[in-house]
Amino acid sequence: MVKTTKTTQWKWIVCFLLLSTVAQTSFGQKIEGFSLAFQTESIALPFSRISPVHPGVEFGLKLKSVTKTHSERSWHAYAGWFYHESMDQNFYLRGEYQFAYKIFKNLKLSVPLGLGYLHSFHSKPVYEQGEDGTFEEKTQMGRPHATIHSGIGVRYVGINTIEPFVKYDIMVQTPFVSTVPVGLRNFLKIGVNINIK
Repeated sequence: MVKTTKTTQWKWIVCFLLLSTVAQTSFGQKIEGFSLAFQTESIALPFSRISPVHPGVEFGLKLKSVTKTHSERSWHAYAGWFYHESMDQNFYLRGEYQFAYKIFKNLKLSVPLGLGYLHSFHSKPVYEQGEDGTFEEKTQMGRPHATIHSGIGVRYVGINTIEPFVKYDIMVQTPFVSTVPVGLRNFLKIGVNINIK
């Protein structure tokens, strides 16, 4: 495996942000907003604990929305990264449909449903034994995974174009590890939506 360094992590984050910027420039007429969130990931059962923190970031684009008096349907694209110290480092892309309903004057409850792609790398170096019996660090290309997403979120819609939000997302990942075909990850996200249309 390639040893993970802070420089390598930032290169991946910058690549995802550049791709998102290119998408926004190319399809700017269709993009209605963007979002930025900080997140923590866990493989514990839902809502069972918040610590330890496994940090990550997520950048999103709001591609289209249909708004009614009390509800909203919208389509989004996301790119993100998170780091689980004892397991892996992960980069992902996903598309998402989101239904939101106004529960109070300035609060909307949202429920997303999405599909995505996740690429994971071991968080620690991996070594391979050679024919002479010595161990050498192995170059790793990472592992691909398919993902399904859902969750629940609340956002505040009373500040013009800015919407702060809190979301709890659940990701079903396959394969999870080599011996487990399906696994569950949970995310607590705090961020902001910025509407540009």
